[in-house]
Amino acid sequence: MSNSEDEVIEMEKYGAFVQLKKEVIDTGICCKDGACAAFCPTGAIIFENGKPTLRKPSGKGVEGRCIQCGLCYNVCPRTEAYVEEVKEKYNGDLIGSYLGIHVCEAVDEEIKKRAQDGGVVTALLKYAMDKNLIHGAIVAKRDKQWRSYPLLATSVEEILDAAGTKYTISSNYLALTPFKEVLKRFEEREIPESWIKLAFVGTPCQMLPLRKSEVIVDGAKIRPANLIDFTIGLFCMENFDYERIIEEKVVKELGISLEKIKKFDIKEGNFKIFANGDITEIPLSELNEYVAKGCKVCSDFASNFSDISVGSVGSSPGKSTVIIRTEKGMKIYLGALKEGYIREVPETPKVKAIKRLTKVKSKRHD
Repeated sequence: MSNSEDEVIEMEKYGAFVQLKKEVIDTGICCKDGACAAFCPTGAIIFENGKPTLRKPSGKGVEGRCIQCGLCYNVCPRTEAYVEEVKEKYNGDLIGSYLGIHVCEAVDEEIKKRAQDGGVVTALLKYAMDKNLIHGAIVAKRDKQWRSYPLLATSVEEILDAAGTKYTISSNYLALTPFKEVLKRFEEREIPESWIKLAFVGTPCQMLPLRKSEVIVDGAKIRPANLIDFTIGLFCMENFDYERIIEEKVVKELGISLEKIKKFDIKEGNFKIFANGDITEIPLSELNEYVAKGCKVCSDFASNFSDISVGSVGSSPGKSTVIIRTEKGMKIYLGALKEGYIREVPETPKVKAIKRLTKVKSKRHD
């Protein structure tokens, strides 16, 4: 049988996933967000070696089998499906539409010690948890080897433990898989599916699948998007492949022990490594080969499709620029401000700096 005949048979059985594999996975631009696996209604897609793949079904029924619903392709942030519809719904200028933009920091000093850039994201999540506005939050955490991984945090302490910026990829949507197991966690607390409210924190590419799911079926929320009540998007120029930036560059080439590293940071065009009481700085211009390939086709810097966007660009050191984009985001923001979880800093956010970096990222994408 010829290769072309094989392709025809594959398309007939697994049409949407085959197309996703051809356009996104095989070309290397997959951002490994995990949305294809999370939105798959039968659990047919799993991650193996950091890549989406079809599960080999066993037994009868549709569980674990591709039913060609097309969701994996349609919600993927690297396909053009439904992108124009999302842009039309969340219109705006270069950095997206917004209701307000401020420079802020957390009030709690403990949060500021454990987080970065003022701890605003952690403070907003703590407020929402304390006030029972959410039952949990999907965040990225890191292990002792500085590898990022997704976490469904269901307590304030778990949220605090996950504080801090990560510069390697985390497949955050995988925290919502298997979906049945996620529901069981809340059933044990006598919280039915229709009541569950979660926050989702992620990069610009991770915001897009949720927004795509909103426009695929107008007025409805497709699982697992039905559990997400509000989103916090992070400013992001690029992310790095863990094996390359950490294992190859930091450990092998620079000879820095992971146990000695206190934190990583990106400031003033440099990738900074804090270890052994010293700071090693590497110009970002020298790290292009370590950037995840999927980041090079993304033009969204300021998480334009989130409810609230947060980042350090546009504010002074140790503070965060907060962009409030939706009414839901405004409600969370004003509540946290009123209750003393965050405070506004008397400085004008440098919007031009955010727009400048957005243009740089957009040109790289073009």
